[in-house]
Amino acid sequence: MMVFNKVMKEKRKELGLTQEQVAEYMGVSTPAVSKWETGQTFPDITLLPILARLFKIDLNTLFNFQAKMTPNDINQFSLKVLELIENESLESAFEQVETKVKEFPSDEVFIIKITTLLEGTLISKDYEAHEKEKYFKKINIFLSSIENSEEPTIRFSARLAKIRMLIRAKKWNEAQELLDKTDSIILDKKSTELQLALAKKDFLEANKLIEKTILNDASHLYNALLTKLQLSVELNNFKEIEYYCYLAKQTSKMFDLAPMLSILAELIQSIYKNEINPTLDLLEKLQEEQLQIWTASDSPLYKHIESKSVDTRNLFPSKSFDALFAPLDLSFIQAEPRYTELNELWKSRKPSL
Repeated sequence: MMVFNKVMKEKRKELGLTQEQVAEYMGVSTPAVSKWETGQTFPDITLLPILARLFKIDLNTLFNFQAKMTPNDINQFSLKVLELIENESLESAFEQVETKVKEFPSDEVFIIKITTLLEGTLISKDYEAHEKEKYFKKINIFLSSIENSEEPTIRFSARLAKIRMLIRAKKWNEAQELLDKTDSIILDKKSTELQLALAKKDFLEANKLIEKTILNDASHLYNALLTKLQLSVELNNFKEIEYYCYLAKQTSKMFDLAPMLSILAELIQSIYKNEINPTLDLLEKLQEEQLQIWTASDSPLYKHIESKSVDTRNLFPSKSFDALFAPLDLSFIQAEPRYTELNELWKSRKPSL
């Protein structure tokens, strides 16, 4: 009965009331009050508002609905559960968890953390299949209480955990239905989508998901390295400029990104070193490459992605080389007729909308 009996006893003592006084106020017998406090019986529902008024609290407090565990309490309890699993049994561990969840039914942080712990334990240890199924069902009940939480991260984590269980139960349609209702937030549901596709042996979908992840992560990695390269230029750190230029070029080539990305990284290094002819050669390559259409699926690495072709002119909309490479100084090359010609060609580009 949750912890109603404990709250009742605690509040009665706080107010300095005896069981007899409570009984008289409520119009019941003293033994009845005693049984309420020991958890043997429960008051008639019509008496609850009267009891709450007597204790000067609301019904939420009476039923401990708003109670929360501290982070340290959660950690200590988690250790206790692990000890029970190791030294006693899963049954005793789950009994303790069920009791604690009843005691703190609104503590969503506790529930998601303890269910994550239990799920991990069931997956990692060699229990019989029927035993795992039994306890996964119990975990699912805990998760059901928080899967519609108003807190996005709690709701997201609970739903992904439920989806993982549906996948293990081979309930593909239910898993997909819940996954479709689950919006990505800070956390990402891509790994769970991939897990579902693999479980269903939908290898085409699995390939698409993997390839999209690789392309997305590779693009983010390249942009991060290019930013590091630009920071190294600002800090005038030549050793780091060479290092990040190398990494950016390798990332672009290794993950089959648009060829002009590799050229761009190399150009930054060449401009920094004031190398006239190498810079002109690279600018010419950049000019030629930006006229090409790049399609990710042309690469074996992304062959399953239904990607649209990318007009590479849209990757760098800057109107001039000065704007493109700012704050690098191009004065060392601006007197070269070849530079003037290339720069005018660049300015005349018309990126597609």
